[in-house]
Amino acid sequence: MPVLKENPETLQLDEVHLLSSRVRFRNIVVATDFSANALKALRVGVAVARRFASRVYLVHVAMPTSYAADLSLAPATMEQGLVSAQESMRELGDHPLLSGLKHREVVLEGAIVEELRKFIEEKHIELVIVGTAGRKGMEKLFLGSEAESIVRHMPCPVMIAGPKVGIAPIQYRSIVFATRLSPTSLRAAQYAVSLAEEMDSHLTLLHVERDAKHFDEEARLETYRQLRNLLPVDSECWCRPKVRAELGDPATQILGAAVQDNADLIVMSSHDDPIFADHAPWSVLAKVVRDAKCPVLAVSGHYG
Repeated sequence: MPVLKENPETLQLDEVHLLSSRVRFRNIVVATDFSANALKALRVGVAVARRFASRVYLVHVAMPTSYAADLSLAPATMEQGLVSAQESMRELGDHPLLSGLKHREVVLEGAIVEELRKFIEEKHIELVIVGTAGRKGMEKLFLGSEAESIVRHMPCPVMIAGPKVGIAPIQYRSIVFATRLSPTSLRAAQYAVSLAEEMDSHLTLLHVERDAKHFDEEARLETYRQLRNLLPVDSECWCRPKVRAELGDPATQILGAAVQDNADLIVMSSHDDPIFADHAPWSVLAKVVRDAKCPVLAVSGHYG
């Protein structure tokens, strides 16, 4: 993937020129709770695995509270829940979608974020895929505590299959990268550019400004310049890049660009959205995932 040798949090955008190299998703996790939304995540994960020849780990983290609100229940009851999860995982491992893929079924026990993060670090996982449900007007809750925690705390990118993602095969012919042009968005830029190169995709780089007072023609031209500056010098040869600077509500503009470009993937920085990190109800990332018809790749701004 593009190479960035310095810590993004110490850089200015004018100092950055991404270099091109291949992205590799050699080991991926599909996190599952065995729901219909989790099956959608499996479909997305399988598409990625076939494209990158990835090893797929199907992972379920069982917590006592998953089986009963009353933590005083007998250990036998909790053990029964764990056995049920293991049976469900065996059934999932036999799903026809996984035919021909290297895969392994894993049931962990404990706190979801802690156990999943530990597994990711031990197995050198490079991508996590999760599915979510959505309820309009409940942006702060729609991801659910499990999926939201995964997005916020995993050391690798998280691909989210939202409620409006279809079941048609994903071709990755078009990618939209939405950025606030902050230094912490550079890691997401790395992935967007690398994936566009790897998949020979059309790439749109989009910045949305909320405040018209700070977005005159001069500011728009400067935004174009900064967006183009993120691209490797040879990008015209392989990703047919386009830059866009729009004024308005970020989620609305991102979703609109995805529709116009018939996007197969939206790439965003989860670190870019402090509102999301604070559980506020108007998270840009949450609204995009809720309404996007394609998966969203959320990349944290953490370096390394």
